[in-house]
Amino acid sequence: MYDDKIEEIKKTLRELALIMLNLKRGANLEEYEFINFQTNLAECLYNAMSVYREISQKEREYIEMKESLDKEDFLEKMQKWKNQKLEIKEVISIGKSIGDSFAYIFYRDSIEELEKHYKHPDNGLFVSGIGGRGEIEFIKENPTIDGYLVVYHSITNMLRIGDFSVCSLDGKVIGTGEIKSEYINDKRVLASSVYMSSKVKLKIDAEEGEEIYGNSTKEKIQKQLKNQDDLLLSDSGDIMKDKRKMNEQHFLIDAACNNEKGIAYNEEINTLIVAIKEEEYYASENFDDILGEKIDNIVKKMIKDSPYNNIRMEQIGKEYKPYRQPIIWWNISDDIILDILFDKRAIFSVVNFATYYERLTEMGFQIEFKENEIVVGKKCGEYIAKLEGFEMIEDLITHELYTQEDIAEMVSYIVENSHNQSDGDAIVRVSIKRNF
Repeated sequence: MYDDKIEEIKKTLRELALIMLNLKRGANLEEYEFINFQTNLAECLYNAMSVYREISQKEREYIEMKESLDKEDFLEKMQKWKNQKLEIKEVISIGKSIGDSFAYIFYRDSIEELEKHYKHPDNGLFVSGIGGRGEIEFIKENPTIDGYLVVYHSITNMLRIGDFSVCSLDGKVIGTGEIKSEYINDKRVLASSVYMSSKVKLKIDAEEGEEIYGNSTKEKIQKQLKNQDDLLLSDSGDIMKDKRKMNEQHFLIDAACNNEKGIAYNEEINTLIVAIKEEEYYASENFDDILGEKIDNIVKKMIKDSPYNNIRMEQIGKEYKPYRQPIIWWNISDDIILDILFDKRAIFSVVNFATYYERLTEMGFQIEFKENEIVVGKKCGEYIAKLEGFEMIEDLITHELYTQEDIAEMVSYIVENSHNQSDGDAIVRVSIKRNF
């Protein structure tokens, strides 16, 4: 029974992913496809969460009856339900990745806000119960507020503060809101109240929360509103713009998926992409053996006559981080995007960072390899500029597949100009703007 429901949810998610892929290509969408996209995705994930809760209830009932049940039957059912719940969590993750691709339209230039969202935990599930139903009904009734589009947070991985954003069509975040819902009038009416933080004055029909909620809820709301206010405050000072166009290498993913051996190696940029099909993964008892057979000989070729050899292997795909472009917006074929999104293929990048480190040293940087970190700095006048957020910078190479030379040039440009524009110490933040 549950397996059929899960498959139906996957089918709906695939249809929604195709809508986003059509939007990426600039295909003409029916008006209802865009307007209803968020609520259709929300209903799909709400259904998934309802199945998850139903299974959890079955588990609790079985545990209470454990002493009177056949041990083998009990263990078999508990294991099956555990696996189904894991599958539902993965399905919700897929749905939120699709939601990220929608929110990205409006948040692609808002790395600062996305980093603040990312600091808040995400339990990997979807909203449920009265609260979840109230949020979805609000989004259905209010696709826009005062001409601004409402972006629903719960259908994404990236948006975690508040329940929705209000965005202009040119991609500016105007405000965020919190929705609180409760049944009133003998549970015949679902009443929702909205609490907003906004950069402009907005008109919205909403109940006064104070009339519906008690003190403990008010305190929680006040804390959430403080988070929303902080979200809209900019920490940035003057912004330096490096308008260099950087070259991403996602075409290597297409090449690996279309290669009989599932590999694509670009010797010039010293990057290897490995694609592994689902059937290959399940056919082997040891996943490392599959990777080893595919890459061992090429990895030997990747090692350079250099003191900076540093080979990394990363799985790349739908895992979210604030500076990553959602997979649906990658410049690769739709079929491969869908395969990665729905776990039909696993994609790995293998990169030797020697080129990156060599280029930095050529531009005057000092590199120190410590036990648990790599320290990169450059003497600028009387000061030494040290790079922080190294994970983000290197992720642009291993996951976003920008060339090592381009990232090294970007780092050098930012450090030099930060020094030239600062009076002493400076904090430097890096943001990547992407064109569709």
